[in-house]
Amino acid sequence: MSPAPLPADASEAALEPFDGHPPTASRTRADAMARFENDEAFYDRIVPLFRQAASDQAEALLEAAARGDAQALQHWAHTLKGSLLTVGASATAERAEEIERAARERRLDGLYARVEQLVAEAAIVVAHLTPANRG
Repeated sequence: MSPAPLPADASEAALEPFDGHPPTASRTRADAMARFENDEAFYDRIVPLFRQAASDQAEALLEAAARGDAQALQHWAHTLKGSLLTVGASATAERAEEIERAARERRLDGLYARVEQLVAEAAIVVAHLTPANRG
């Protein structure tokens, strides 16, 4: 599966985050570095893997939401949540968990919009995770 392109409106100004605080470059990088105990070499190995995985997972999550497939929504929200937690993006991971729970409970009304919002927020996290030697 090829990575999903970043949404054109996935800028901090265009995003209305769930908690009132969009991911920022400094917060995202600091959270990831703290998660990896400031090991820049490990961070530099994980970031490209995370960027690819998160893009693929976001694409699959959007496709599941478009189909109204509760089981796939639950799976991909759970998977994206794990990826986000790996890099310390816990606030965004909480949004994935909310979608996972809603899908598990078959509460699909309005879920597509929440998935789009999660994907936009995850795209910001992805965009802000740069190699340690460039960030």
